Formats: sequence, C-alpha cells, structure tokens
Amino acid sequence: MITGPLAVAPHDGLGDRLAYEITNEAWAAEHIACILPTTEFVKAFAERKGFPVTITANGNAAAVFWIVFARYFASKSDEGVALARITQFFNTHMADQMTNPHQPNDFIVELSVGRTLRTVQYT
Repeated sequence: MITGPLAVAPHDGLGDRLAYEITNEAWAAEHIACILPTTEFVKAFAERKGFPVTITANGNAAAVFWIVFARYFASKSDEGVALARITQFFNTHMADQMTNPHQPNDFIVELSVGRTLRTVQYT
C-alpha cells in the first residue's frame, strides 16, 4: 500500500506555490519541483507491470490547505498550545468526516504483488 499525494487532473499547483511562498515548507517545494503524478499515471504504470491496483481518495484538500496555514501562523504568533488543542479536538471528533472524494489531499494506492500485499508509505 502506498499513501501520498497524487494530482487530480488538472493540477495547477497554485495551492502548493502559495504554501511555499508563505511557509517555505520543504514538502511544498518538493511538490512544485517534482510535479505530482496523476491517478491515471499510477493506474497505467500498475497495469503495464501487471499489478492489480486500487486507488482510493483520502482526506480533504480544502481542510488541509487551511490546516497548513493555521500551523504556520500559530507558530508565528506563539499560539502553538491553542493549535495543539484544536488539532487534538479535530482528530478526536472530526477526522472520520474528512474524506472528500471530489477534492482529496491524499490517495491510498494498493498494489497486489503475487500473493503478498507489500506496504510502502511515502510523503
């Protein structure tokens, strides 16, 4: 199983560029530099290699967009404790409602290799 961001075509990268311009986060620079693969690309690759594949949308890009900036501004305003409380509340009471298949921020890719399901996580 692979979990990580994939582009939902068309992917313009505007959110990644804005995140990088404001936060200077390494993950945003990586998304810009490497260009995220699309779900179609991953499916085609798996099919060419003969791997049965299932791709499931996971998360909510709009919510994660705001979380990225909440973390950034909390760190600048010394409100990390308050953000930690909000994050804990969110994870306890709302995380199970996060998935938005129309606007995911992440995907779970399951590749079947022989009889063994191999698990790999990347970010």
